[in-house]
Parts: sequence; structure tokens; C-alpha cells
Amino acid sequence: LRPTGTWFVVGGPIRVLLGTLLSGPWTRLTTGRNVRVLVVPQDRGVLLTATELCAERRIVPPIDRLYPFTDAREALRYVSEGRQKGKVVIVFDG
Repeated sequence: LRPTGTWFVVGGPIRVLLGTLLSGPWTRLTTGRNVRVLVVPQDRGVLLTATELCAERRIVPPIDRLYPFTDAREALRYVSEGRQKGKVVIVFDG
């Protein structure tokens, strides 16, 4: 993250989102970096636009871990613990 960059939190447990909202001003004061929670309506058009932006690498979501479909149960356990630092991706071979 650049010294004056913005870090967006997208989704996650409520405690993480609330913590982000509450700590954002302190982070700005102490580091000069911005912290924001990105809320996107869940409709097809918006999701398609977000997908296009990711495909064009204009948005690069942080990936914490990749799991094969056969390990989906383990991936869900990991997410439920709230320890992930980015997105957890389940990969479908096919």
C-alpha cells in the first residue's frame, strides 16, 4: 500500500467490519493511510461490473488462501474462525 493509499475492506465478519469503521480515523491520523469499508449492492449488474474490473486488474482483491473443491469443508472452517487476511478461494477443476 502506498504511503497515502486507501485500503478497502469488502465483506467479512461483522466484528471485522465494525473494527475497520472504528479504527479507520485512527489509522488515518497515525499513518496517513485511508481505511474504508466497501459496500456493494448485490445485484447482477454491479457484480458483473466488479468482475470486469477484477479481470482488467483495475481492482485486485487480496487472496489469503486457495483451496481445491475437495477441501471446501476446511476452507469454510478457516473462514468461520475469522483469521483470514484476504479472500479465501475455492478452486473448481473442470
